[in-house]
Amino acid sequence: MITLYEKCKKKVVNNILKSYEKKKTTSRQQALAIALQISEKKCNNKINIDDYNKMENKINKMIQKNKIQQTNINNGIYLINYYKKNKKYGKKIRLENKILRFLLTNYINNNNNNNNKLNKITKNFIKQI
Repeated sequence: MITLYEKCKKKVVNNILKSYEKKKTTSRQQALAIALQISEKKCNNKINIDDYNKMENKINKMIQKNKIQQTNINNGIYLINYYKKNKKYGKKIRLENKILRFLLTNYINNNNNNNNKLNKITKNFIKQI
């Protein structure tokens, strides 16, 4: 089932992509990144409980698959702030620990590869919490 937030994001992204395709000033990938960023800002007020549950499920899937995704880490930060604002401190602490443990485990396992993306994501998450 698609939530109001997802419908809003889809509509905004499609409109922005159409305008970028007409201009052809940037690559499609850059236009998509810009569209996603703008749609998150515009549709932020339409998030409800179902969206928060979907975010948490996506974070859990990311951890199970052992694959780091910037979007899910950003959703984790958003959820942590939501739980803090609504005084759900138990959920906030569990989610922080889960994501931090996941990032540190990946950091330790990939330390030999000197992965800059992982370093950036980990530092950003730690800075936010």
